[in-house]
Amino acid sequence: MTAVILQIGNLVVLPFWFMMIFLPHVKWARRLISSPYVSVAPAGLYLLMSVLLYSGQTTSSMSLADFATLTPETLAALFADPYLAVLGWMHYLAFDLWVGRWVFLDGIERGVHPILRGVAMLFTFLLGPIGYLMYLLFRQVGARSPKVA
Repeated sequence: MTAVILQIGNLVVLPFWFMMIFLPHVKWARRLISSPYVSVAPAGLYLLMSVLLYSGQTTSSMSLADFATLTPETLAALFADPYLAVLGWMHYLAFDLWVGRWVFLDGIERGVHPILRGVAMLFTFLLGPIGYLMYLLFRQVGARSPKVA
């Protein structure tokens, strides 16, 4: 089950990333990306994995209270559990896509050059927070008149 959810999660986000990076001028793509529901699929898969987690599908005995004393070793042990690893991956997919969507829309609004937006989104897709920070820098140095594709 985890392998299927992992593959579905990876596949459902790719078209959105492709549209934001390679089709920023296409009206239907821009309209689709403008929807606040872009991250619903990976978020739904996250919910499914959470239900599986709490229905006893995992071998982890960690509770929410354990997060207060989380160590690198306990985190590594958690991600050794396939259910928790996929749960974490769905979290990354949903939030990276949401941040990428924000970069896309904010960049259009602020007039950040499409190439700079595309580079920042590619890094957000691959390296999450690094792409976000890159975009914030590009936004400061690469903005021109607002509302330019």
